[in-house]
Amino acid sequence: MPGVDWSGTGYFNEYGDVVTIKDNDADGYAVKMFVYKHELYGAKLYEFSVGGEGNSATKKASMGGSYNLPENTNIAFLFCRYKGGAESECKGYTFKNDN
Repeated sequence: MPGVDWSGTGYFNEYGDVVTIKDNDADGYAVKMFVYKHELYGAKLYEFSVGGEGNSATKKASMGGSYNLPENTNIAFLFCRYKGGAESECKGYTFKNDN
């Protein structure tokens, strides 16, 4: 996934199903990632967030369960700014997880 940058960045590496998000700005917003099977707003596999400038969070297949993304399947990511329990300014991306 190309780095998404407004308040934070998000990355996906299909080798090991590594999903990383990072909060880049001390702007009062956190960043949140939703991970879906097949398409945006489809079957949600998991979600996670991180806040605080310079902080990051990573999920990967070696953690087991839903973090081990299905192979040869489209995986959709929704990357959002997050504040006060609400998401805003979301951007979506879909990739084929074929490794």
